[in-house]
Amino acid sequence: MGYSMNDVAGKLKKDVSRLEQLEKGKALPSLKELEDLALKIYKRPLALFFLDHPPTENELTKDFRTLPESYLKKLSPEMRLAVRKGRYMQDVLKEVFDHVNPSEKIITKTLSLDRKTSVIEQAAQLRAFIGISYEDQFQWKNDYTALNSWKEAIEEKGIFIFQFSLELNKARGFSLFDEQFPVIFLNSKDNPKARCFTLLHELSHLLLHSGSIYTGKKIAGDDRQTEKFCDKMAAEVLVPEKLIKLETAPNGVREISSLSNKFMVNPEVIIRRLVDFKMVSPLLYRKYKEQQRERLSKQTNSKIVGGLSSEKKCLNEKGRRFVSIVLNEFDKGNIPLTTISEYLGIKTHQVAKLRSELLK
Repeated sequence: MGYSMNDVAGKLKKDVSRLEQLEKGKALPSLKELEDLALKIYKRPLALFFLDHPPTENELTKDFRTLPESYLKKLSPEMRLAVRKGRYMQDVLKEVFDHVNPSEKIITKTLSLDRKTSVIEQAAQLRAFIGISYEDQFQWKNDYTALNSWKEAIEEKGIFIFQFSLELNKARGFSLFDEQFPVIFLNSKDNPKARCFTLLHELSHLLLHSGSIYTGKKIAGDDRQTEKFCDKMAAEVLVPEKLIKLETAPNGVREISSLSNKFMVNPEVIIRRLVDFKMVSPLLYRKYKEQQRERLSKQTNSKIVGGLSSEKKCLNEKGRRFVSIVLNEFDKGNIPLTTISEYLGIKTHQVAKLRSELLK
């Protein structure tokens, strides 16, 4: 999980020496200590502590080949837990669908990207495959409509999209590649427009047959060329060069905000595109990035999904498509009620309320 002995001792309000004795087998833990370690710290079933040997897990380097081992070793416990949940959701999908993706055309099997081929051409092909027209994009009423439209269209092509909640300075999203069940996780603390960019960035990684953790900033030692390529793909899909060049160069924040609302992307994406095509000064982009860093430093403890009911939180994290599929399998008698509770992270008596929420 990435916790030090001191971290665990602090969380449990125990002496480090006591934990060292437990770890070395020089003392036996009480049931309360086991429960605290399993449920509060490591987020594991209590039964795991009674196994002869600890279960093996894939190394993070296997899922994130473009990220340096030095970065992955320092990954926060919260981010490690999010990745573990991502792997778990992939296992759930394999169980529910008997290892076969239900989509007729899985995008990662139909399309592939090449860093040496024109980004403009590949972005146009990707957008056409997803099936969202420019006319549709310009008619979206708000940023949540935009995010949900992109998510629904991409999920139809075999990518399952979930959400997690984490401080934005740790990650804005991540993806895990799999031949049958590639998944993307978006940080629900980010604003919807930013999540649209993260979604397309991570989709580009999956089309390169690799997973990724997207932070929105440089990571020392990462595959910078791949990151730049995925950024360019996301930007070109969301704000095509041929369309942004038709716009009048903005004179200030108001005009940039107007373009942001037209394309339903973060102002940063608009400014970056304008800088790339020499429509505004690079100084404007640097100034905006500084403001963003200041905003993120103040937003680390914000709560976007706090206060939601268990049913709404389930839909927010798991997505309407996944929840619908699981409930449908339950209705067919393929999944027992207790398993639904495990898959969706709700109690059995909340399933009826979840159905009602799903129909809204």
